[in-house]
Amino acid sequence: MNWLVLALLAWLLWGICDIVLKLCSAKDSARRACQISIQLGICGFILAVVATSIAGGVCSLPGLLARHWGYALVALITTGCMFVSNIGIRYLDMSIMSPIENASGFLPPIVLACIYCISGRLDLLLDTPAVKYGGAFLVIVGAVMLGIEERRLPGTKPQRERRTMHIGPVALLFPLAFCIADAADTIVSSLAMDGADGADPLEIMAVYGMVLAVFGLACSIAHVAIWKKLYNPVARGESCAAISGVLECTAYATFLLALNDNPIFAPVVVGSYCMLTVLLSNLILGEKLKRLQYLAVALVISGIVMMEIADV
Repeated sequence: MNWLVLALLAWLLWGICDIVLKLCSAKDSARRACQISIQLGICGFILAVVATSIAGGVCSLPGLLARHWGYALVALITTGCMFVSNIGIRYLDMSIMSPIENASGFLPPIVLACIYCISGRLDLLLDTPAVKYGGAFLVIVGAVMLGIEERRLPGTKPQRERRTMHIGPVALLFPLAFCIADAADTIVSSLAMDGADGADPLEIMAVYGMVLAVFGLACSIAHVAIWKKLYNPVARGESCAAISGVLECTAYATFLLALNDNPIFAPVVVGSYCMLTVLLSNLILGEKLKRLQYLAVALVISGIVMMEIADV
């Protein structure tokens, strides 16, 4: 399947996941973040089993963790930062958090391009049509414009009511930590799959799923220790958290396939999914778009079309 189709599918899934998280994180508490991580861990375990089964079960899950321990460590840090970011919703509006977190999609291409230049693999960059670089530039500009305009807009009444605690500029550390960790995750996974001797994307999926499962298990134990109650993932009212877990795992699996085919441009496309979050917020949450936001959306769409034309 075309890398752009896979990237757009991940873009769609993560955009929807953003809205689902906004809806199911209404309590904005560490307890809710813990519960979301447990649901994510269940979905991660299923992803690991499915990925290993499709790969033919050549390597056991413990063997994969031992082989890709470096990536597993980065993925664990990213998962922890995702947990912290979910807690941070109580301190910062999503309209500010989302653009900062989405910046993680624009850091890996720059780092990977530098790595290719240093290693003398300029052919990977020079053989790429100029129109594709132009499209990537439009996507980045559109996403940055969207983030700037979102930051200018006042929070909705529900958002203001949920922000019961204020810690000033320190709150920016929550999404910034996730942004840096997520960018590192993308870079390490891309390098792990690079070359003829690189890892199969299914192996990385399995490792990522196991990391989510381990972190989810730790959160389950913490839930019992702190709140004296075992969390029931199938209880009434928990479908929202479960859906967010399914969307997150499916989006990451799809993104890995796109990243394996095009490590430079796939993160750029997926990194603009905050655009979809804004559009869905307009349709579902009743938030109105401004002119600059419409222009930003047009730039992102134009950039994606240009990259698609370059692949024809």
